[in-house]
Amino acid sequence: MTKQRQHDWQQIMNDCQASGLSGMAFCKQQSISYHQFTYWRSKLRQTQGSQSNPKSGFTRVSAAAPEHSETELTVTLPT
Repeated sequence: MTKQRQHDWQQIMNDCQASGLSGMAFCKQQSISYHQFTYWRSKLRQTQGSQSNPKSGFTRVSAAAPEHSETELTVTLPT
């Protein structure tokens, strides 16, 4: 994979994300092969993953003393 080609596809991925469209809709709008799009998306993720120290995705959770006799857990996610 050449650096220029990698840079070009990274720009396409950035443009897609900024568009707010799905990958398929973006590819259709830009006349890009969806197959190539998914191939490069995967390649770029692998490259980025090997260059950084990815976090495990887990977090420590501790339960506070229950205020009620019932046990209840509420999880609030950012999205």
